[in-house]
Amino acid sequence: MSKMTSIKLIYDTVTDLLDKNNGKFITADEFNRYVKLASLELFDECIGATNKNIDGRTLVAYGRNQNTDKRLEPFRRGVSLPVVGGEVTLPEDCAKILAVVTSKSRPKALIRIDDDRLGMLFDNPLREPNEDDIYYLEERGTLQIFGIIDRVYLQYLKTPTAPEYKEVNTVITAGSRTVTRKVYDPVNSVDLEWNEREAMDIVRRVLVKVGIPIKDSFLEQMMTATKNDN
Repeated sequence: MSKMTSIKLIYDTVTDLLDKNNGKFITADEFNRYVKLASLELFDECIGATNKNIDGRTLVAYGRNQNTDKRLEPFRRGVSLPVVGGEVTLPEDCAKILAVVTSKSRPKALIRIDDDRLGMLFDNPLREPNEDDIYYLEERGTLQIFGIIDRVYLQYLKTPTAPEYKEVNTVITAGSRTVTRKVYDPVNSVDLEWNEREAMDIVRRVLVKVGIPIKDSFLEQMMTATKNDN
């Protein structure tokens, strides 16, 4: 299983780089908003929900199936679901359906269909549907199943869990002085599900949202070094 990206690593890297850029400061709450947006932005980019890079340039990857992007491995899921009244309730974290098959052990693909094709297929007396084929119509939160089957196996991409950097107060005593400081809380913090190889990409996206130029020379050098190491 791929190693997740530490939220503390992202936080420390972002704050270190901000400190080197005129000492700009962001709160933990601001950081959490930015890192959540950065994670969702990268996810949407990977699944093809947007064809724009963060600098506005169009992404064109001819012949590349976005569903097979290795960066999406942490989000792949498979689950057997019951068909109740011709309907399947999708998991709440389902972001994109990859495949719907009859079972995991002996899979036969269900055929995806839209409203127009459904009407043409079932309302046309000259075109009888093949009884061996099972169709599904994707709707918000559900699948409508057309065919005789009591369960389906769903392969899908889950929505990334919201990362969160949490802090706790700690008391430091030095002689007669007592100081309360906020420190990283590993118990209640939530790491990013992205593989650690994507850490610098997440950092870059957070910095863009904070307002640090994407072509910052120090950041460019760090990203290049990280990519070379991988």
